[in-house]
Amino acid sequence: MWTLRDKVPTLPHSLKVLVGVRKRIKVEELPKAAESHPVRSKQLRRLTTAQIADLVEAYRGGKTVFELAETFGVHRTTVGIILQRQGVATRNSVPAGDVSEVVRLRSQGWMCRELAQRWGVNESTIRNTIARQQGR
Repeated sequence: MWTLRDKVPTLPHSLKVLVGVRKRIKVEELPKAAESHPVRSKQLRRLTTAQIADLVEAYRGGKTVFELAETFGVHRTTVGIILQRQGVATRNSVPAGDVSEVVRLRSQGWMCRELAQRWGVNESTIRNTIARQQGR
């Protein structure tokens, strides 16, 4: 009787096969990694205190996270982290005073869609808010 285990190659067998293939390929035939796949290196940036203040002011003035990320040369999640650390309530979040109300209404059977419409946020924002509250 045959079993699946008999038909699946073992790791040592697979390695032997790969080594054999590698020996048959000449190094000159392999494309240079840098030529075939350009590597995009991200330059990590640390914003100064003045830049952080400008970022917060611009966000409060109506700029989006995406616009700020491009302006300051950082990732959008970095902008979100900076705003959070500075205590800025983001436009796509439920106000801190309303979180308990959201959790209460959800437990009473309100749908996330209804709650999202009521607070003017995405459904995922409602789900994440509730999950954070339940995880505490």
